[in-house]
Amino acid sequence: MLFECRDISYRFSDAEERVLNHLNCRLSAPGFHGLFGPSGVGKSTFAKILASELDGYSGEIITKSRARILYSYNLERLPGWSGVGEHIAKVTPEGRQGMREDLIRSFGLAGCLGARFSHISLGQKNRANLTRYLLQDFDLLIMDESLANVDEATREQIILTIKTLFPEKCFLYISHSVREVALFCQEILVLEMISRTRPSTARSSKGACWRSSMPHKRIYQFLIIYMLGLACLMLIKFSFHLSDYLIPGLGDMWGTGVEVYRRYLAAVMDTLVVAIIGHILSIVLATVVGIVGRLSNWTGSMIKTAAYNLQAYPIVAVAPIIFILIGDGLTSRLLIAAMICYFPLLLSFIGILIEPVADIEHFYVITGRMRWQFEVKIRSYENIGKLSTVITGSATLAMVGTIVAEFIGADAGIGYSLRIALYQSDIAKVLVALFLIGICNSIYLGTLEWLGSLVQKKLTNSTGESS
Repeated sequence: MLFECRDISYRFSDAEERVLNHLNCRLSAPGFHGLFGPSGVGKSTFAKILASELDGYSGEIITKSRARILYSYNLERLPGWSGVGEHIAKVTPEGRQGMREDLIRSFGLAGCLGARFSHISLGQKNRANLTRYLLQDFDLLIMDESLANVDEATREQIILTIKTLFPEKCFLYISHSVREVALFCQEILVLEMISRTRPSTARSSKGACWRSSMPHKRIYQFLIIYMLGLACLMLIKFSFHLSDYLIPGLGDMWGTGVEVYRRYLAAVMDTLVVAIIGHILSIVLATVVGIVGRLSNWTGSMIKTAAYNLQAYPIVAVAPIIFILIGDGLTSRLLIAAMICYFPLLLSFIGILIEPVADIEHFYVITGRMRWQFEVKIRSYENIGKLSTVITGSATLAMVGTIVAEFIGADAGIGYSLRIALYQSDIAKVLVALFLIGICNSIYLGTLEWLGSLVQKKLTNSTGESS
């Protein structure tokens, strides 16, 4: 006996009726066995219970000692960065290379081995997914619509190949085809609708929308905003007849700009370098904390709590303490810049890393191949658009943090220059400084977006080396 189910019942938490009601069945002989019934009757639910992927059922399941049950379904995906052939080779256990070649040939996959999973047909996707499961060690393989979107002749050839290559293995085949189940399955378990079941729900996963934004586009956008702000300032000046001391005229601004732009540009570049280094530090810190914080255990909870509490204190209030303890040098500026842009990065990284990508991770979890490094890699790759957006957005915060640090207590950078200009009540110098800050920050943001676009194109168009 492989397994026996006694009085199995199951109800979803948001449903009034049971989807399985006192189900009894037994499977003992190897070969193909069918699980048949209309949509919504509970076939996939029963399969997941057998594979220990669903808890909360009543009844008893008795299995052979250490029986290994795998569950495959037709919506699974291979990792997006890997070619089909590379991935299948990577997950093939030692000594089964010959079987792999037989399955590839019989399943008609030879022509798509060099392609990425997203670039092949639905039928090829399902055949590739089934191939990697057949190469694993199992006692029972549940095939939940695993050959959907495969033409009838190819499907029949695949089933006959499986029965020939695995005569001692047990298969539970879920299909809506009466003819197919009757033709190939020696035993058929028929599930009947016992009541209205909850409507099925589907999660739609939209791919990340990428836009290539060159630095000059960011500069154009900033110039438009800056000129509009300057126009509003002039409107206020002339409407209320304000003196040049309060709001300098355009001529005074131009003269001040010619006088200080070299010195201010050097100060802005100094600030930008510190901001970039602080930004990189915050990305590294948020990545480390996000990887540990994604865990649902005590350690992950403690790390997240400490990381969140750190942000409960305003940086402006903490900055003077940092200057007192560390001094007004480069270290203080870096630390404040990193702290200001770290929190939004952390929130996004944790949100991405705690959310499973079930249709890719399922294979690795059920076959015992999942490692934390691979889990992080899958979730990062699938959310590369979100990661790029939050990294680009946090770059502005890094610049702001550096300027705030310089304004409070540093003796270098454009923040220090702004502090001197405000002490002198020289609005013209302030406006020149803001102009240069905006131009340099726009170049940095545009460059980050451009690099993100290049990375995305590379990941999309080239095949990966690991899977």
